[in-house]
Amino acid sequence: MVKKTLFTLFAIVLIFLLSFFIWHFFLSIYEVKYEPSVNEKELKCNSEISIQTVGINSFGWELPFRKIKSKVEIIEGNDLIKLTRKDNFIIIKTLNKEGKFIIKVLPEFSLNPTEFTFRITNM
Repeated sequence: MVKKTLFTLFAIVLIFLLSFFIWHFFLSIYEVKYEPSVNEKELKCNSEISIQTVGINSFGWELPFRKIKSKVEIIEGNDLIKLTRKDNFIIIKTLNKEGKFIIKVLPEFSLNPTEFTFRITNM
């Protein structure tokens, strides 16, 4: 009887510790990585780009199933672009004007914001 109770208690503690380990190291977001759809910093008028925010766990693996809420602020060039957000994507539609714009992104899992600078040209 005592062995059965100890085994049950041991199993419960082991399941709790394993669950904590999996949640803390595999499912928690430690860092946020940004993946722009284009590598160029120079865009054309009336074009569209997207920036994906991807969560990274403690092993450096991407967590594509986690949604990351982020605040997006236009620092410069408010009249040059139109911003929309969908899930983990920030979609930027450039208008028919030339110039430079800067956006600042602050995800909920990051301490410091990240700034993106693009130039719009009429090529």
